[in-house]
Amino acid sequence: MKHPKEFFRHPRPIVRFPSGQDSAEVMELIDECETSKYAALSRNILQKDLLSETSVVAELDGQIVGWMAAYKLPHDLETLFVWQLIVSEDERGLGLGSLMINSALNRDICEGVERVQTAIEADDGDTWRFFKRFAHSKNTDLNVETDYTHSLYKSKLDTSECIVTVPLPVT
Repeated sequence: MKHPKEFFRHPRPIVRFPSGQDSAEVMELIDECETSKYAALSRNILQKDLLSETSVVAELDGQIVGWMAAYKLPHDLETLFVWQLIVSEDERGLGLGSLMINSALNRDICEGVERVQTAIEADDGDTWRFFKRFAHSKNTDLNVETDYTHSLYKSKLDTSECIVTVPLPVT
């Protein structure tokens, strides 16, 4: 993790709504940062502007350096589910992930959202550390459901995931 002073020395990215025109650049970022089993779905989300009201891109000097795909759960509109959160290697540790989540939470569509939720693979240490820091920034703890598995996804039947919830402070 970078020193907190680095955050202030570094240019601040612009966070904004994604558009279909961001598709190619976001896909490059996804390919750069991870092997995404959901790459085709990410492309469809971008090209069709699906989830654009709750998703975020972060841009720095005209380059996309962050992407968050999120949506309000249809059966629980008080929950923002973060489906994908990707930050370029050079921008990690500078608070960009939190900036993107908070940007979405500050939008009118997220009025009334009381918690942020995601699914994290049991062995994904970086993502666990990020969401623990995010929960700490909200003065709360993670709530973890460990019985969730990828049983719905034929490609990863052996991988276990946890549903992680960060309750948001009442304002």
